[in-house]
Amino acid sequence: MQSKCIQTFSEVEVNNVKAHADLLESPILPNKGAAGVRVRATTKAVTDLWGEPTKVEQIRSDFVRWEYDQVWFWLKAGKVDQIAVYVGYRGRTKEGIGIGSTREHVERVFGPLTWDGCWLIECPPFGIGFDFTSSWTDPLVSGIYIFRE
Repeated sequence: MQSKCIQTFSEVEVNNVKAHADLLESPILPNKGAAGVRVRATTKAVTDLWGEPTKVEQIRSDFVRWEYDQVWFWLKAGKVDQIAVYVGYRGRTKEGIGIGSTREHVERVFGPLTWDGCWLIECPPFGIGFDFTSSWTDPLVSGIYIFRE
């Protein structure tokens, strides 16, 4: 008979998948956070919610990127510096902007965009950038970056 306090690997895996599915619907908060994590949160806060990353890339001695499929975290000196969400992420800003939104919708909500490694807004709330599909006729949001200004 198995103890009720012991979870099997498959139970843990199923629980993590459900938790991640819920986190993929977390709101996108410009200048604050996404995926259930706030910018400037600790690495422990990320692993408590997301577990161990599927891929780690050391960019500099104090700067690392943790990847979790649709969500990436850039960590600087042990704190979240930037969060990116990609295709498969279902959360949206309070204005309804999310993966798959049109560039026209983004500019209608936030105004004109400026290129600086990604497309950035130049008005409050700041702290949000976008990547778009390469379609010239109707580009769609393919990535959203959240950071602190």
